[in-house]
Amino acid sequence: MSDARVFVGAWLNWDAGRFRGGTITIPAEYGSVLVAVLALFVRWAGSHLWNITCFAIHQLRSTPHERDGLHHQYQAILRSGLSDSSALWQFARAARAWRSSTKNTKRRALPLLLLTTVHIAALYTAGIFSSRVVKPGGEVLVKSDICGWPDDRSAKDFSQWSGDDMESADALMTTLDQGFQKSSAYARSCYGTLPGTQTTVCNAYIAKSIQSTVDRAAPCPFTEGACTNASIAIDSGLIDSHVHLGINAPAQDRVQFRRITTCAPIPVEERYSSNWTSEITPDLQNQLLLQQGQSLLLPGDSYKHYHLGDRTWNGALVGNSTFVMSNNTIMYASQPYNLLLVDAHAGSPSEGTFKPMTVFNRTDADVYVLALNNLVAYTGPVTDPWFQTAAEPIDSLAWAPDGVWMSQNTLSGIGCIEQYQFCHTKGCTPLTAISLIDQGTIDALELNPRQAATVKLLFEVARWMRLNAMLNFLGGDILLAKERLFGGLWLSSVLEDSQWQREVENIHDTSMAFLQQSIVDHSSPPNSRIYQSVKLYDYIVREENAEARHLCANQKIRSTVHYSVNISGFVLIIIGGILVVIVNIFLPHYVGKLQHRSEKGEAARLDWLESDTFQLQRAAFEARGIGPWKSKGDGVPVTAEYGQRFRGTKLHPSHDGATQLSELSNPLIELAKTDKNQNSLF
Repeated sequence: MSDARVFVGAWLNWDAGRFRGGTITIPAEYGSVLVAVLALFVRWAGSHLWNITCFAIHQLRSTPHERDGLHHQYQAILRSGLSDSSALWQFARAARAWRSSTKNTKRRALPLLLLTTVHIAALYTAGIFSSRVVKPGGEVLVKSDICGWPDDRSAKDFSQWSGDDMESADALMTTLDQGFQKSSAYARSCYGTLPGTQTTVCNAYIAKSIQSTVDRAAPCPFTEGACTNASIAIDSGLIDSHVHLGINAPAQDRVQFRRITTCAPIPVEERYSSNWTSEITPDLQNQLLLQQGQSLLLPGDSYKHYHLGDRTWNGALVGNSTFVMSNNTIMYASQPYNLLLVDAHAGSPSEGTFKPMTVFNRTDADVYVLALNNLVAYTGPVTDPWFQTAAEPIDSLAWAPDGVWMSQNTLSGIGCIEQYQFCHTKGCTPLTAISLIDQGTIDALELNPRQAATVKLLFEVARWMRLNAMLNFLGGDILLAKERLFGGLWLSSVLEDSQWQREVENIHDTSMAFLQQSIVDHSSPPNSRIYQSVKLYDYIVREENAEARHLCANQKIRSTVHYSVNISGFVLIIIGGILVVIVNIFLPHYVGKLQHRSEKGEAARLDWLESDTFQLQRAAFEARGIGPWKSKGDGVPVTAEYGQRFRGTKLHPSHDGATQLSELSNPLIELAKTDKNQNSLF
């Protein structure tokens, strides 16, 4: 994908809507700190929630009637401000200590143990869910100083091109070549693979892949009888501009795009080829030049012609043969798999390179014929119709071991059609060739300005993601079969019986990956080096339309070096936590006031107040004659005498002349003495 920069700041992610989609993008180094701080905050707020829970349980259990020691110890635990995990341990300890001194200890302990356990579990769950508010590798917005496409001057008469036109074309071709190479690698890594086998590069786009529906028993895309095997149809389904391509927009501004690719093997060798001939026809040189980039006619060479339609260039007739193969072309081939292509585009014949004969002609689709010249030797027989070998092995190859299998056909063919469609909530264009979807067809959809800008963007990408553009750049490198070659040798392991279907699926997937990449590259073009000091930015035609620039500013990708903070979730956690803390601070005070006024809860109020640490300490000091004290009814008692000094502990001489601490007679120490030597439950 492009070297896209990322917008850092607040923005609205329409995935979650206007109210829940607020997002802040921050660098990873700050994100990891925020995750830790948020976890600590949740734990801190959770401790205050536990204090509220303890207060509520304490008040519900409080009674003016006499109760046994276990009841009072439970009340002391609830009042002590212990953490939830410490309280759980103390509840269990107290229950075991009293099991032989009072009744129903297990039944009385069970509700407290369950409630404490539930609180602990809920707090840990809240911590886990809070981490989802701040997520690494999430969706981010692209930020770029420039957006647009490289200048395309293909509409200009080639004979009139200037040096500047050549440089502009060089920039465009370099961009397309790099784009198709990256898309091919991405498709092989991220399409058609199990989730666990995908690499980290698959996290680049909003959708890791565009999953298509594959029908391996589709009808022949041409006239009945033209195909030798069942066809394969690959339907991309409706590709949503927001969901699949990351153009961030509300539902009313989105559009959908669809492409169906249908292919089938065709018997080019059996039905449409001539015998080998040494005759040099008047148009032979032009056909060879158009087909393979050179037109050298060597002495003694012979030729085989394939007739599936007339060969054309810019709408003009070049020759009557669709393909021409020569002995020398095969003998001196530089690649083990040589892939040839002709194309015809309904509604735009000047774009194509052949005029299909009637059996292959379609007025509602782009038509392609892929011809494979297969020079590979296989370690076993191959029955796939596109890569099929002869029935018997060959023992006479100097560069291969005896007993290898090779194709007996000079060319093997696959015929394909492509059809496109644009949709939105109100309707769709016809499923047809891309050139037949003209401005009038688009206008009939009644798109709003942003939808119209999105369709224009997708239409431009659709022109370049067609099969002819892709194979012009990738050639035989698009074939998965090349992965089975033995290093640099033209020797391969045996291919699957359905290898041609795998190849068609990979070609379709590569075009889908190119679609994903191109949409992002439009918003943030890679500033590739064209040659010397010339960069791609020098040839980008910047978007001037306001709606097109809006698309550039709202392009989403995924970034592993940034964190996405959900604003609504973050604010909810912070406000919720602060409210819990405030309630915990003021709840006992105001509940105590209400209890004091109503007098019905006076016993519960006093029970809570007098079991406070300060009040227990005051009682212990009063038992030693230290005092008097004032503000006994408040949370913090103080001595009546200003600045009165005294020791917190009382020392007694021991038998050996040393001193020892006296044991204060107060409820806290008595509780601690209940079972000071008991360290386990069992």
